Amino acid sequence: MRFIHTPAIVWGIFLIVVILLLVAMCGHSVFAASQKGLTVSPLRTELTVEPGRSVTKEMRVTNRSDQPIEVSMSAKVFKTVNEQYDYAFIDRQNDGGEPGDWVRFEDRTFTLAANKSTLLRYQLAVPLKAEPGGRYISVFASTLASELKEGAEPSVQQVGSLLYVTVAGDVTRTGSVLGFTAPKATTKDVAWSAQIRNSGSTHFRTKYVATVSSMFGMRVGEAVGDALILPGTVRLVSDTVSIKTPGMYRIDYVLGLGDSPAHKQSTWVVYMPVYAAVIAVIIVGSLVLSSFSVYKHKKRRIH
Repeated sequence: MRFIHTPAIVWGIFLIVVILLLVAMCGHSVFAASQKGLTVSPLRTELTVEPGRSVTKEMRVTNRSDQPIEVSMSAKVFKTVNEQYDYAFIDRQNDGGEPGDWVRFEDRTFTLAANKSTLLRYQLAVPLKAEPGGRYISVFASTLASELKEGAEPSVQQVGSLLYVTVAGDVTRTGSVLGFTAPKATTKDVAWSAQIRNSGSTHFRTKYVATVSSMFGMRVGEAVGDALILPGTVRLVSDTVSIKTPGMYRIDYVLGLGDSPAHKQSTWVVYMPVYAAVIAVIIVGSLVLSSFSVYKHKKRRIH
């Protein structure tokens, strides 16, 4: 059997080989990246502690590199710096002194073998004089590692597990909605956002529900989610609602606000995806052209 190698076949084979090589390289890089570095779990812990009491917690620290590393443990207070909830880390609590007075490690420094993990125990001790309310601490695992290239500067990797601590007592979770936006018309998923303020003394988790109904009141979809709101902050909470069929819909939003009554809001939206808009333009254009042709035909008959 003879094969005829046309230019199209040659180019097709070449493109297939290039795609396979790119997939292999990307797969290798993703795999390699996932196997390197220091990781911790859990990433977030919520707990309530009485003043003057301590609790023992556990955190798994994993070395995903192919070299043993020296790990040191530390703790810092964290806070948010904008409505998007970017974090900043500081060294002191408002009361109780340094975070080290709150977090006490059994092993502050240790060596972690390559591709191994360890379960690290530490104590969270709340000072007796701590006022009721939210306190927010990040427990960091840090490593000092030199680059492979000779003479390069060493780099520090630091990963943290966030502690959302409520000092028990007379605490408040007071929420309010400062602003809410949702489109009146869209060609894709309905993207909404709300500015939620927590004027209470500790954090709360706002749970939200967006229910989609047709013009005739028939329920056709629902989207749910949640977001954590720290005290004394405003967070921009945003999400999307999916609609499958073009048309006009009513969306009812319910946003939880801690101990405050939930915020309820309804909006109407016209959902017209691009393909539907193109079809509508074609139909309208056809009707206009047809009407124009009929008009010209009648005008000729009159004359």
